[in-house]
Amino acid sequence: MLKEKHLHLFRMVQQRGAIPSGKGTVAFWESIRKEWNSLHKQHTYETWKGVKLAYERIKTQVERRIKNKGGPQ
Repeated sequence: MLKEKHLHLFRMVQQRGAIPSGKGTVAFWESIRKEWNSLHKQHTYETWKGVKLAYERIKTQVERRIKNKGGPQ
């Protein structure tokens, strides 16, 4: 089940535009982690990989919901 905190992380990433692949990937996710941790003191991430993994899970759920509702494919 997607909660508001999940959608907030999803939106944070989406607002930054394209997610870099290769060079710049770690810096991108680290900046997301720092911003998230500053806003959410109760649920912080220790590494950039944790944020990336959480985002990927959320993205999969969002895409599945869109597909199940007959949205864009």
